[in-house]
Amino acid sequence: SQFEKKFSPKDTLWIIFSGHGTHDAAKGEGYLLPIASDFQSANTSGISNLDFLTHLNGILAGKIILIVDSCFAGALTDAIARDGQRKTKKLNAPFLIGSGGMEPVDNGKGHSPFAEALIHVLQNNKEETLQLTDLVTKLHAYMQKKGVPQDPFGNQLNCCGVDNGASKYYLSLKEEPPGDLEKHPSKMTLSELIETLFEETRCR
Repeated sequence: SQFEKKFSPKDTLWIIFSGHGTHDAAKGEGYLLPIASDFQSANTSGISNLDFLTHLNGILAGKIILIVDSCFAGALTDAIARDGQRKTKKLNAPFLIGSGGMEPVDNGKGHSPFAEALIHVLQNNKEETLQLTDLVTKLHAYMQKKGVPQDPFGNQLNCCGVDNGASKYYLSLKEEPPGDLEKHPSKMTLSELIETLFEETRCR
């Protein structure tokens, strides 16, 4: 697709999905359910994990960071993408941060508990860089402290690239995000940008 052709190995792509998810145990397939999707017809109105990861496998960004705040986010770790260019070109496997494993998760009354935890951790981090594996540890600790019964996780999706080491994935919190998005000026911090994206997704 045209979207897939926009990126090069020098780029880092962030993908944030905040919505519903479901899992068909009989078929062994998970689905992401965007706005207007129907739980009863997830196989036709939703996006199967296989299709999603296959498209991901065609994006040539050097690093892809995927944040999924939905039920059954853990099903993405079991899906196998069709062959694509990321593996052929030995690009880094995407790093997935999920709000929970193979279980339903809480939507919350404003932000979801996971989104609240992510925003809190980023706002209160004092380091200039933060490994994504450490970010996941902080998310887990914050949610346990709040008594939230879900288990956020972080994994590389090796079906969509090569495991070159999770240590390659870190946040440089000293840098400001790019300002080429009209609604998100460059003076926003990373935590403010993510909070805005979660808010826009929740309101749709």
